[in-house]
Amino acid sequence: MADDTTRPNTEAARDDEAAPSEDQDYLFRAQVAGTEFILRYWKYGVYAVGGVLVAAFAWGTYDSWSTQRREDQFGAVAAVAYKMPAVDQMALYGLAPKDDPADTARTANLLEGAKRFLAAAASSNGSAAVYAYLEAADAFTRVGDVPAARKAIEAAVGVGAPDLAQFPADAQWATILANEGAHTEAEAFLRGMAGRYTGFFAQEALLRLASLQVDQGKLAEAKTTIDELYTRFPSPSRPESVASLAARVGSTPAPAAAAGG
Repeated sequence: MADDTTRPNTEAARDDEAAPSEDQDYLFRAQVAGTEFILRYWKYGVYAVGGVLVAAFAWGTYDSWSTQRREDQFGAVAAVAYKMPAVDQMALYGLAPKDDPADTARTANLLEGAKRFLAAAASSNGSAAVYAYLEAADAFTRVGDVPAARKAIEAAVGVGAPDLAQFPADAQWATILANEGAHTEAEAFLRGMAGRYTGFFAQEALLRLASLQVDQGKLAEAKTTIDELYTRFPSPSRPESVASLAARVGSTPAPAAAAGG
């Protein structure tokens, strides 16, 4: 009888051991669901991966093409610059003119170079275009064609290249306006530069604006400009120049700028 009594309990215990636990059941269901999901949607995964690969390939192709295009543009400008008549070394120290006006062959070469620079600028964009226009302006200046040089610089201003390339063109344009007596336009242009540029270039724009205002006797406006410069840039990149101009208009340096000086 004892054997008959214990046998059912033993079999029940074995059945409990053989039956899957609740955790195992959940794991099994999750595996089945995961398998079903993969089998059902694997094509979409392939599409997604393929889309990423296609996008990466397209971006790589564009980046390579864009880099090559920039190199070609700068190469075209450099090819013209290489053939330009060299400037006399004495001219670099202000001891001689860059070019002899009586040398007609040299003048013709400079004019031809200027035209080629303009052609290179027209077929370029960004920094390369600005560089080409400025080189054309320099060539026109060397032969005394001021209107053509002005037009080339104005074209460079309209390119809209990154700060490092664009600033020289903008700065020259502001100087042209000031030299022509268009002080209001020059001030407005410099004010626009101060808002458009950041860092060193914005400081330079404000410093040039203040200097122009001082030259016109607008000391109150110049003081406001210098105060703005100190507020935006407590430690200017050119502290001596800023401090010298500030002393002329009675502007007080910001504490950080005063400590740095």
